Amino acid sequence: MSLDLKPISDTPFFIPDYRQNISMVVPSAFMCLDQDLGRRSLFDLPQTKQVLEDNNCMDAEIVIVILVDTLGYTKLQAISKKLLNVYQKLDCFQLSSTCPTITSTCLMSIHTGLTPCEHGIVGHKIYIPEYDNIIDFLKMSPIDIKTRDSLMKSGVNYRSLSWKPSLYDLMNRDLIAHLGLVHHRILDTGLSNLLVDPKIRTDIGYANLIDLFAKAKKIIKKKKRIQQSKLLLNIYTGYLDELSHLYGPNSPEYDAGFHYFEIRFLEFVKSLEKAGLSKKTTLFLLSDHGQVPLDPNKIIAFTQDELKYVKRFIKRPGRSGRAIHIYVKPEFLEEAEDFFRNFIAEKGEVFRFSDVVDFLGCSYSVNINTERLQERFGDLIIFLKKGYHMELPKPRKRGKDWLDSLMETEIKLGSHGSLTFDELVVPCIASNASEIARII
Repeated sequence: MSLDLKPISDTPFFIPDYRQNISMVVPSAFMCLDQDLGRRSLFDLPQTKQVLEDNNCMDAEIVIVILVDTLGYTKLQAISKKLLNVYQKLDCFQLSSTCPTITSTCLMSIHTGLTPCEHGIVGHKIYIPEYDNIIDFLKMSPIDIKTRDSLMKSGVNYRSLSWKPSLYDLMNRDLIAHLGLVHHRILDTGLSNLLVDPKIRTDIGYANLIDLFAKAKKIIKKKKRIQQSKLLLNIYTGYLDELSHLYGPNSPEYDAGFHYFEIRFLEFVKSLEKAGLSKKTTLFLLSDHGQVPLDPNKIIAFTQDELKYVKRFIKRPGRSGRAIHIYVKPEFLEEAEDFFRNFIAEKGEVFRFSDVVDFLGCSYSVNINTERLQERFGDLIIFLKKGYHMELPKPRKRGKDWLDSLMETEIKLGSHGSLTFDELVVPCIASNASEIARII
């Protein structure tokens, strides 16, 4: 079941499909638990609704949403046998990621059930007028502050940075228990504080994939101790994203990491079946985005003269991986556009904000404040073609010893954020766990 990705004329890019989107999965999970939170779901589409019904997803006591960071559909096709077989036998479907295809924006869409233009977290490192600074939304800190979570520690109302509440702010906690499993290194930090009120403890840390699925099985087995009759368990794993950045998405290291996840996941499903827990459990497995390899010979960098020139008209740059946000002094917009079109040339595409507003999902929404969106997303936006990476000015590190230099990665070998097919299209497996167990 393919997507309706609209190509952007004369470019290798596509406009995200918000009709069949990653933002619809968690609202669907709540629907499987008989709670309608009023946001778009996969039950709104005849084709995906049919899959959910055929795979006995409804009337579940437990729903598990497993989010694997950086697993594009083309990558699943290329390297998987067992998981791809499950996907095909269950007649599952592709989903579109968001614009930009960056983790912070994707996670907000997944856990709010909204498009980027609705929730407002439209990038990774973007300008926020309320703080007059570029904010790193994974660390929840201004980029010139190295510590994590400085916005939380400052006492400001940082939750207002998201323009709409998350699904967990809307859910009825008397009816459904909500738990999350995240790596202990990021437990209760960063973006998670925008998704769940930090006064409500929901997340549990894990150490590795073995620990992750062991804890998930333990939670399900002990569900009777939970006050509510139904449970939503969110699982997030980011280690494939880390492997892809470090070694590239086509590397043996990424492939090995994926196969290890595939083995652990399928063993987990078998253990649910063996324990008699699979028939009451619905599983959603998806990714937030794919990733493309970077070519070390395709690094775009500014000369000192170019830097000196652009500082005349740029207020500041932001970045969402391979999407670059340019905030321009109003009187220099045309000059800035001309410069970047010549500077980028065949390496990517330069758009004005007015040209890309629908890339953020605005055509699926109402009452959108485009001026406010532009303040965050930028006046000019650069999307890079496959293989390219742009270096933005940053302070040089001083005092590195030989060991630091030896271990430092000179350039990431994989990245995302742009709008190529490989970055945009992700798989979604949705089924009662007993149906998956039957296939494997």
